[in-house]
Amino acid sequence: MPVGVSQGSIGINFAISVDSLQPFLTEVRQGRAAAKSTLKKSRSDVEPQAISLNGEAVTERLSSDDNLGVLDNSGQLYPYKIYTFEGKADQEVTIEMNSSEIDPALLLVNSEGEKLEANDDIAPDNSNARIAIKLPADGTYAVVVHSSATEELGSYTLRATVSPE
Repeated sequence: MPVGVSQGSIGINFAISVDSLQPFLTEVRQGRAAAKSTLKKSRSDVEPQAISLNGEAVTERLSSDDNLGVLDNSGQLYPYKIYTFEGKADQEVTIEMNSSEIDPALLLVNSEGEKLEANDDIAPDNSNARIAIKLPADGTYAVVVHSSATEELGSYTLRATVSPE
């Protein structure tokens, strides 16, 4: 059964089957996610990719070959990618997804699979996505990137940064 997470005020829900997300999060907790994830794939063998805080921006593309599993209220599937990073308690982290080809959307979950934050618009006049959060604990976090629309495929950049202490 999918677990819905509200995506702001635009009426789109974000959901990933708990049955498919829990094995992945178990591997994250055990430090094995980079080797081989058990997250079910529907169209590809794309594994979660590690990103570094304050590292190079990742330039990627959502394509029809990506994982499918993000659902809206109509039950339509969205392509998505998952990125992981190691964080420390009380770090102020900003995750930004920018694109001129798609309407980016982000979801951040902790290693227990709990939603920490979701965002699909920086501001009413800007369709890029940003999450700014103070991390609650040390651990591995997962960032799910997708588009706000089911048919949108295209390039994006993703960057995760830590505010100076």
